[in-house]
Amino acid sequence: MLLMAVIIACAWGRSYVVMDTITIPVGENQSHFLISFNGRFNWASITGRRPGFRKLSWTWNSERLSGNDKSWTSQHSLTDHWEYCGFGVWEWRLRDAFRRMLVIPYWPIVLSLTLVSASLILRKPRKCVSEVNSDVDTSAEKNSMIAARV
Repeated sequence: MLLMAVIIACAWGRSYVVMDTITIPVGENQSHFLISFNGRFNWASITGRRPGFRKLSWTWNSERLSGNDKSWTSQHSLTDHWEYCGFGVWEWRLRDAFRRMLVIPYWPIVLSLTLVSASLILRKPRKCVSEVNSDVDTSAEKNSMIAARV
């Protein structure tokens, strides 16, 4: 789990420099996009047909971000928007297409994996049943030796 936390933390840092996009075609009129951008993991769904729409295939695209690429909200006119502590749902329409994006920041994923890893590393291991039984046997022997002395 700690290795997973380190890998996701590296992806988190990369998301401030490079925007990675994975395109997943679902059908004729729908596609999904997994986007790592600006410290967040985004899952976008596009439904509907636009003029000039071409059928998408599975792709992975990476592009370097310039200093001006701070937010998608400034680039698109949102029809509905909810955001709290980095989590969010964004929706907008472009002609005949409807887009919805679920936004999940990297920090809660990295934090929870790190805490679980720390608890697994720092917890005291339990004694085996055979060790517990041997401890009971030795204390019984000690008690009988003390009773014999008295």
